[in-house]
Amino acid sequence: MTIKDLIKLVDGMFLNLPTKMNKRIKSFKLDSRKIQKDDVFICINSGYLYVEDAINKGALAIITDKDIHVNSHISIIKVDDIKDAMLTIAAYIRNKYRYIPLIMITGSVGKTTTKELLSYIFEMKYNVLKNDGNKNNYIGICETIYNLSNEYDFAVLEVGMNHFGEIKEITSMLEPDYALITNIGTSHIGNLGSINNIVKAKMEITNGLKKDLIVPYLDHRLRRVKYSNINRCEDIRISNVRLKDKLYFDLKYQSNKYNIVFNIPNRSYISNILVAFEMASYFNIPIEDILYRINSFIPVHSRMNIIDINNYRIIDDTYNSSYESIKGVLDYMKDIDNKLIILGSIKELGKYSFKIHKKINRLLKGIDKDKILLVGEETKCIKGIHFIDNNDINDYLNKIDKSGYTILVKGSRLMHMEDIVNNLNHQI
Repeated sequence: MTIKDLIKLVDGMFLNLPTKMNKRIKSFKLDSRKIQKDDVFICINSGYLYVEDAINKGALAIITDKDIHVNSHISIIKVDDIKDAMLTIAAYIRNKYRYIPLIMITGSVGKTTTKELLSYIFEMKYNVLKNDGNKNNYIGICETIYNLSNEYDFAVLEVGMNHFGEIKEITSMLEPDYALITNIGTSHIGNLGSINNIVKAKMEITNGLKKDLIVPYLDHRLRRVKYSNINRCEDIRISNVRLKDKLYFDLKYQSNKYNIVFNIPNRSYISNILVAFEMASYFNIPIEDILYRINSFIPVHSRMNIIDINNYRIIDDTYNSSYESIKGVLDYMKDIDNKLIILGSIKELGKYSFKIHKKINRLLKGIDKDKILLVGEETKCIKGIHFIDNNDINDYLNKIDKSGYTILVKGSRLMHMEDIVNNLNHQI
C-alpha cells in the first residue's frame, strides 16, 4: 500500500503538502517508540504529542483526528474518526491475507486462557499470530492485525466487550472464519442489564462470521442459542471431574477415553478446554498432540497461579473477578483446611451488585469469618473482616502468622489485588 492508497482507504485529507506519495508503507504502529523507517504512526489518545518522535524515527506518514502542523514534508493525514480509520486499515490487511484462518474468541470467563491454550496447541505445527495479554479491545485487535503477514498460518484473537455493539463493530469488519464463545456469566451485567443481553452481546461475534460458531454444551445458556452453523461440542463428553492440586477429568472423543490433567484447578475451565479441543480437531492435529498440549499448558499470569513461599501458599487469581470465577476457585478451596480468603469487589455489576455480592456468602459457608478478608465498598454485604484498602489488608497480613495457610487473593482488575500478592510474595 502507498500513501496515495492509504488516504483513499481512510477517506482522509492532507494537512500539508507531502512528498513520497507513491512510497510503499512498511507497517502501521500505535506506539511512537516502535516506529521504524517507512512505518505509519496512528495517533490514538495522546499520541499526537509524540508526532515529532515518530518523524525523527523515520515515519512515512501520520494519521490523526486532530489539526497537527509540523515542519516536515511527510504525509500528515487527518481523519474524522480515528477508530474507524484503524478498523478500516485492519480490515484491509485482513482481506489481503484472507487465506490465513482467523479465529475469534469471546466469553465471560477464560477468553485469554482459551486463546493462549488454542495457540499453544496450534504452535506444535503452525506459526500463530495472537493478541498480547488481554489486549482485546479494538485497539489491541487492530494492533495485532497490523502484524499479520504471510509468515503466519493462523490468527487467534480474543475479543472483549462491556457494551452492546463493541464485538459487532470488530467482527463485521474483520469477518472471522471461526468463532468460539467460552461461557456466559454475569460479567458486565451492570452495563448490559440482564443475562439475556449478555448472551446477545456475545453472539455479536457471529456478525461477519464465515464458518462455524463453537460453543460448549456444558453452558446451559449457550445450549439455547441459535446460529446456522453452530457446533456445541457434542461429539465430546466429559466425566469423572476431580479437583486436587490440578483439574482432572475424563474426555471421551471418537469412542476413546482420555485423561485430562489441567494445571488450573478450577472446574470453570472445562468449557474453555472443550472449545479449544474442538477447534484444534478441525485442523487434523493428532489427538495425542492436542492432549499433550492441554496437559502441559502453563496458566496465564494471575489466573489461579499457585505460589509456594516460606511456610504458606498463595493462590494468585487477581487477573479479574466474577461470581462464576469466585465459585470455581472456592470449589477448589473447600477441601483445604487452613485457608485465608481475600476478596475484593466485583465491578461493573450495576443494580445487580448487592444481590451478586450477597450470594457470595453461600459460597463461603463453613469458613470462619475471621478467615475471610474483604476490601471494597461492594463487599460490605459479605460476612468477614472488612478493610479500608489493600494497604490496610497488607498491614494486617504482615502482623499475623501465616504458617501452613493457603491464601487466596481474588478481585476485579480495578481493585489492584496484585498489590496484596506482591506483598505476600516478598515477605521473608
